[in-house]
Amino acid sequence: MKFGLVECFRFLAALGIIVWHIPGLSAGLVTWSLPFFVVLSMIFARTAPDPILGARVRRHASHFLVPWVVWSIIYLILRTIRHATDLGELLSEFSWRDIMVGGVLPLWYLPFIFLCLLACTSVQWSLERTGPGKLVSLCRRPLLLGLIVLSVPLAVILQGSGSIPFLQYSTVIPAVFLGLLYRVELGRDGKGPSTGIFWCGLGLGLLIVTSILADWRWEPTAFAFVLVGISVGRWPTQSRLPIFLGAASWPIYLVHPMFIGLLYGSEGPRLDGMNLITVFVLVAFCSIVVSALILQWPLARGLLLEGKMPQRKRAT
Repeated sequence: MKFGLVECFRFLAALGIIVWHIPGLSAGLVTWSLPFFVVLSMIFARTAPDPILGARVRRHASHFLVPWVVWSIIYLILRTIRHATDLGELLSEFSWRDIMVGGVLPLWYLPFIFLCLLACTSVQWSLERTGPGKLVSLCRRPLLLGLIVLSVPLAVILQGSGSIPFLQYSTVIPAVFLGLLYRVELGRDGKGPSTGIFWCGLGLGLLIVTSILADWRWEPTAFAFVLVGISVGRWPTQSRLPIFLGAASWPIYLVHPMFIGLLYGSEGPRLDGMNLITVFVLVAFCSIVVSALILQWPLARGLLLEGKMPQRKRAT
């Protein structure tokens, strides 16, 4: 069962990412998209109980690192084709930071989320082995709230570096701990007790206060967290349209940079008379079409989105 509001907001968030990546078009609260994806990743990531920590890590690696490597290879091939006449210029584009990014800048998200989930999964596995002691229960909420507060000055420091991908990390670090707080207090289905709502509200309040004191832009993250709060658990549905919109949001995020690169050159739109809205419409349309094709092709869906080869059905 899917939650229709979550799926629709995922689709809008993917479109918001496209808007943000088109030079001259990005503005305002459209930056809520990345924190929204991060909070959902922390809530819905696959963490099925398993006594072996390595098995859990492999699931996260399959879901995020394998597609990261595959998409990086695809974009590196495209970059090589683009610079076929000047390999020196191609080599000049690379730096040590590409190790943490991949073939194109938006791919930074995949290894980042993997590392976040790796840390959370390791802590969860350790607690399961030692048992939820009274001390752990008492310290859980203060620890999570403290991490939210500390994440804001950390975000300011990362933002001040001005380096890629640390600049990108700075926009979503607080969302990581807000998502973790939501997961712990309200679970995955949004049907937690009223105390969970209180603690999540307190975490959001602490984020806002700390952000104001640290002069950090809190509005996109707070807006994203509120959207999660009003959408998770709402409108349970099996309707095809919202489910497709939600499923298409991830491949849209992954494929849209190639269309921006195709339609938008370093000096502006490649076609005369093409304004920014037209660029957005074309990029969004092409991304949705390609995403639909990926979702319909089991091999592409398994390798590019899920990090696994589809299993063949055995003849009976």
